[in-house]
Amino acid sequence: MSIIKIFLNKTESRLLANADVTFESPEYGPVTAKYFQIWRSQFMNKKLDNDKINIEPPSTRSNPNVIKCEFLRLENENKWFELMYQIYSAYKDAVKAREGIETESISV
Repeated sequence: MSIIKIFLNKTESRLLANADVTFESPEYGPVTAKYFQIWRSQFMNKKLDNDKINIEPPSTRSNPNVIKCEFLRLENENKWFELMYQIYSAYKDAVKAREGIETESISV
């Protein structure tokens, strides 16, 4: 079971929200991956119910001309799509629950 915490952006921008995902690791206990980014996209995302949204893993870019450095990578592509859809569902639930709320925790 994962816990997904959504932080909706209060300002109008391409960045819609950030998400933190906590999951149980057998060896280390709870592990939290922070700052998944939920972006508005100009293209429909077939993996996210054809919504114009894109979800990116935690990353950094020190300069817009530099390639991003991802902090988290799931080697199994199907597991990445599964996690991406869970984040998407949590985001949609948070938006439906209350427009403009600060945080919403949802267990998946």
